[in-house]
Amino acid sequence: MKAIGTGIVSALLLVASVGCGGASSQQKQNEALGHQSKSDEAASEGRYGDAADHQKKAQEDHHEAVMTAIDKQEPIPAQPVRGDKPAPENK
Repeated sequence: MKAIGTGIVSALLLVASVGCGGASSQQKQNEALGHQSKSDEAASEGRYGDAADHQKKAQEDHHEAVMTAIDKQEPIPAQPVRGDKPAPENK
């Protein structure tokens, strides 16, 4: 009986995590590209500490974008590289 209860709780948690909103993989990827651009700018100005901070944030956002894409069975976004720019915002 305990196993059934555990299974039901696990199923509910799975449904809740899938059903929750949150950022799409494209939104997280765009955030990663924004940090990559800021990292490039900081490095070109010799602010290497800032560049490293933004590079780390870009990697973290890209990781979240990849995991979201996998969960939603979407194409995996490419890892941001030097020179990549975020997509323009649609307003």
